[in-house]
Amino acid sequence: MSTFTLVAKYVSIPKQEHEFETLSACIQVNGPNITKVETCNTNDYTSYKKKWKEKYPKATFYEHTLITPAMVDNHTHLAMNIFRDLSHRLTKLPPNMIEDFFFHVESKLNKDDIRAFTRMGAYEAIAHGTGYVWDHYYHPRACAQGLADTGLSGCITGTLQDIYGPGSSFWQSTLEETLALHQESTWSASGVHFGLGPHATDSVSQKLWQEVTSLAQQHKFPIHFHLAQSKQEVQRIFAQHQQTPVQWLQHLGVLTAGVHLRAAHGIYLTHTDLENLRNKLSLIFCPSSAMSFAHPANINHWEHAGVNWCLGTDCAASNDSLNLLKELRIVYGWNSLQNTFNPQQENQIQKISRNALLHKVTSTASHQVPGAPVGIIEPGARANLAFWNIHHPSLWPGREWKAICLSDGNNALTQMMIQGKVFTLNMHKQDTYHAHLEEAEKRFLQVAKSTHIALT
Repeated sequence: MSTFTLVAKYVSIPKQEHEFETLSACIQVNGPNITKVETCNTNDYTSYKKKWKEKYPKATFYEHTLITPAMVDNHTHLAMNIFRDLSHRLTKLPPNMIEDFFFHVESKLNKDDIRAFTRMGAYEAIAHGTGYVWDHYYHPRACAQGLADTGLSGCITGTLQDIYGPGSSFWQSTLEETLALHQESTWSASGVHFGLGPHATDSVSQKLWQEVTSLAQQHKFPIHFHLAQSKQEVQRIFAQHQQTPVQWLQHLGVLTAGVHLRAAHGIYLTHTDLENLRNKLSLIFCPSSAMSFAHPANINHWEHAGVNWCLGTDCAASNDSLNLLKELRIVYGWNSLQNTFNPQQENQIQKISRNALLHKVTSTASHQVPGAPVGIIEPGARANLAFWNIHHPSLWPGREWKAICLSDGNNALTQMMIQGKVFTLNMHKQDTYHAHLEEAEKRFLQVAKSTHIALT
């Protein structure tokens, strides 16, 4: 287990809730975790640098770099990057893109396909400054292997469906596989953890929801699912139970089971639903993806209701990017749009602060993940760090994270650290990447052929 020390003039340290502070810092890393953090004001860096150099003669020094926590992507389907191309070859959009197209293609994927495509999604996430993902997809072992192959850390929540969807024929094996993976100690050492991933309220039966909830209580699994993501979901649940999806989960006891719940999208939630969700779960907003489907949730209602929420990219199928910086920019300007559409509200709408936004992709999730916290620089946290060149023209002269978080800063990202391991960002030049790319490309062409999609 390697031990080393980093010294940087500019480090983004959490100060208090919704606040980051730029300090000079000496960070000690032992294996996958941060073990010690010493700080001083940046004005005192020169004197402290001398002390730290004497104290830690093998330390690596960063003079023109801002070190921040690596970001947390709170909702991904990494293997769905194949749809970045396939979706745009449709001559006509189907009524329900997810059920009519995505499910059709996904039914053709095998475990090796998913492992290969997950790798490519993981590489993209790392290249955008993400060190941890919450990935929700079929065949959890294949997804976990895809993360381990690339070094990205995350929580894998294998998709569970027993009413309809590609996973409805093997949901039992997915549950068994998740339990087996949870018992295998090698995954935790790789920074990969596991949770339960019921797909949605209308694709999972009452019996399976109750089984998932019971298993989450027994094994302390997080439950990660889609909630009120389509009109069809809301309509089906109401037709069957005369309840909203939230009321249905409440009826089943899911919301009061004392387990960690994470729900993506929440597009069609009523004010009463939001009141019922307060202090019960974390909602996940994926703005680019939601806009692609033309139905983004109203996060002002989430804020007003006091519901905890964070940010995710969703997938390349509906986003074309796994870039969380892009999502920050969208949310920062979100409320300004209402000044145009509703001029009478101009003096009533307030922007979410940049610091608050950064917490949506870092420390909002820091103590929600299994194992050591992520998205935060403190002793005991996972050593997931991002290194930004502040002399790069995209960032200069910014020295604070809030000053650069809305920039096109990915070109200024010089390296990543995940689980204490350093990644240079020229991965596209490495032999391992090219081997993974070659396999993914071959499998992509096979999937396109099997689904009768013509490629040029």
